[in-house]
Amino acid sequence: MRTLGALAAGLLIGIVTIEAVCAMITLLLDPAAPQPLISRLPLDAVSALAVAAAWFGGGLLAGCMASAVTGRRLPGWLCGTLLGLSMLLVVNLNDPGSVLALIAPAWPLSGALVGSGLARRCEDCNGADNRHTV
Repeated sequence: MRTLGALAAGLLIGIVTIEAVCAMITLLLDPAAPQPLISRLPLDAVSALAVAAAWFGGGLLAGCMASAVTGRRLPGWLCGTLLGLSMLLVVNLNDPGSVLALIAPAWPLSGALVGSGLARRCEDCNGADNRHTV
């Protein structure tokens, strides 16, 4: 149950971060846009880089949260995989057959790998084993 809670917490913080950053980018780039940034594929270079950074950041926070809750890296990696699958679905629904769909899931997954590594590094730096055992 602890792992399930960690996955839920990681996915929640990752999705909220991705949505908030994408909404902020949409407001900064085109405030009069009637639709979200991700639904306007294909994107120009600046928008594509901003969306990739948003998904990387969401994956990073999701992986960090899930790994910090459980004390293991695997839940963080699972959060990145689930976010990668959702990004693959979003890209394929908005632009079927796009080459971007092949590399899109790598952004949140790589963010989650970095985030789970950071969470483990922070726990190792604390010195004491402060993980909760159930």
